[in-house]
Amino acid sequence: RLRKADLFTFRAAGHPDLFTASAEPPPVRCGHCLAPPVIDGNLKDQCWMDWGNSGIAEDFVQFEKITPAKVHTRAMFTRDDEHLYIGVDCDEPFLDKLVAEHEENELEAKFQFDDSIEIRLNAPGQGTFFNQLCVNTAGKRFQAWFSTEEGGSRIIHDVVWQAAVSQLPGHWYAELSVPFTALDRPPPVSGERWQLNIMRHRHTEGYEISCWSCMFGRVHRNDLSGTLVFS
Repeated sequence: RLRKADLFTFRAAGHPDLFTASAEPPPVRCGHCLAPPVIDGNLKDQCWMDWGNSGIAEDFVQFEKITPAKVHTRAMFTRDDEHLYIGVDCDEPFLDKLVAEHEENELEAKFQFDDSIEIRLNAPGQGTFFNQLCVNTAGKRFQAWFSTEEGGSRIIHDVVWQAAVSQLPGHWYAELSVPFTALDRPPPVSGERWQLNIMRHRHTEGYEISCWSCMFGRVHRNDLSGTLVFS
């Protein structure tokens, strides 16, 4: 993957048509699972091993630049007719230093102060808004409907999707079952493309943000998202 400086050098010497080169990662496929996962945080269900029907977002980078994150994060996606399923595997050498101090239904968004995963989804027709789904290492959930252009965040206090977490030496895991109705969308049709980004907030070695699609230090930009393709 080219660094931003490499892209500049390449473009300066090339044809103007090449100036549209993108830094976003390859699209992630989300197919139908043969059986839904049990939401227990263990990621041992067959659907997470079925590479024909589940896609994976990996190679996370730093929040500010396209440089590999300090630790690895992998997010897997699959679906059935009614739910989007997400499994996240977070490498973590300092499990004893994980921070998880915030509860569900707090009046302000404070998930970034915990070790947590943040998933952003923007479906066709949702404009500049995105659904923001967050889970910390204690399994506490947070959801908001957000658009900078439309005035900020509306926190959703009656969260209806499920999440569970677990730990093994060197890793913590999160597993989510999200009804499409919780995203205010009908089930997507085959070929439908959503904007997607996954961010990880990490506090065991100071504060680090990593993300699947680089945000170049700009927090609320849908146009810097990657793509989730349903099949």
